[in-house]
Amino acid sequence: MSSKEKRFTIGVLVSGIMDEVTKCVCNGVLQKAKQADVNVVIFPGKYLERDLSDNRELMYEYQHNTIFSYATKENVDALIIMAGSIGCFTSKKVMKHFLKQYQGIPCILVAEKIKGYVSVGFDNYQGIKEGLEHLIEKAGCQKFGMIGGNSENTDSCERKRAFVETLEKHGIEVTDKMYVEGDSSRRCVEAYRKLLDDNPDIEAIFCVNDETALGLYEEMQRRGIHPGRDVCILGYDDTIMAAKMEPALSSVRADSRKLGEEAMRMAIQILQGETVESCVIPTRFIKRGSICRTREEERRSNRAKDFNVSFKDIFYRYCHEEMREQMEKLRASYWKLMESLSVKGDGEDNLEAYMEIMQCLDEFINAGGVEYADMDNLLNNFEEIYKELGEKGQSDGEKFQLRNLFSIIYKKLFVP
Repeated sequence: MSSKEKRFTIGVLVSGIMDEVTKCVCNGVLQKAKQADVNVVIFPGKYLERDLSDNRELMYEYQHNTIFSYATKENVDALIIMAGSIGCFTSKKVMKHFLKQYQGIPCILVAEKIKGYVSVGFDNYQGIKEGLEHLIEKAGCQKFGMIGGNSENTDSCERKRAFVETLEKHGIEVTDKMYVEGDSSRRCVEAYRKLLDDNPDIEAIFCVNDETALGLYEEMQRRGIHPGRDVCILGYDDTIMAAKMEPALSSVRADSRKLGEEAMRMAIQILQGETVESCVIPTRFIKRGSICRTREEERRSNRAKDFNVSFKDIFYRYCHEEMREQMEKLRASYWKLMESLSVKGDGEDNLEAYMEIMQCLDEFINAGGVEYADMDNLLNNFEEIYKELGEKGQSDGEKFQLRNLFSIIYKKLFVP
């Protein structure tokens, strides 16, 4: 049977199957395996040289690693090894020794780079750069800190380098006290304490992964420090947990499922005799509540709240279930009109802005803006907007244009 006809069996070595990143990688592997019609065997061990001597419940977890010895040439054709997590507590020297037992078996490393092996990992620069630049340019942060991971782990090193280089490019000096090495888990309490104690005026913290950020949240809570309000927090991985944290964690989206898919594709190609090179999966910044709002974001949020309140005041008689679909269309057209007037108030004073307001006004009227409105409340709302815009220090010419604009609006709204 030729290599292209054989049904391959590919083993996957992971550090347990409970954490979200590992589950996502395995899901990607299984999905790709199903498409390619290959067998998959998952070997769920733990971590190399993780010191848990102070934890009675976990101090013998190293015994799980015995399962790694069952991956042999007799039962697998290739191996996908989550080396970045299995070896996140040890050195590259120990990891290289660990890999020697698989000589003769094609291996793909996940989230770790070791000479002599092909690997798949994340772009540990772009997403971090985007997040840090948002903190610097939009949130106005200047005093940073980072909680990293094992200094011999590829991802940890690259993420630290992205942190240092991005800050230095923006003229922010990186000092020793700004960086503390953790262990990529929520248990590195000493790292949290040291960073916070050494940097009492810190404004933003980048965590090497979301798990680390979760533990940081807990330490901040003990100290009465509020993420997003007192200190901005940026994680990495964008796990489901990140979106569920309170406040939701801003993170670098690194799709672990794609790591699994790509690793499986590479393993199959190797077994089919094709040449394979290491590859990198792109990442991007996702902003959530753990990064404070910029002034513009705060203003937009307040606008949305004001629009919602005024809409309910104007259309209170018709906001019921029977007219839900029609009210949603009317609400959308109302918000669009209010936003176009707000932009006008922000200094947009040209024909294009005027035409945009007129178009929004027509959409609002066609959606039932006059037919369903409490006209007294609608008139009061526009008078308040007119007064607000008129108080923004415009020139006589601009005030004249504003009067003309609202004169046209009133005619369209109130003249039969």
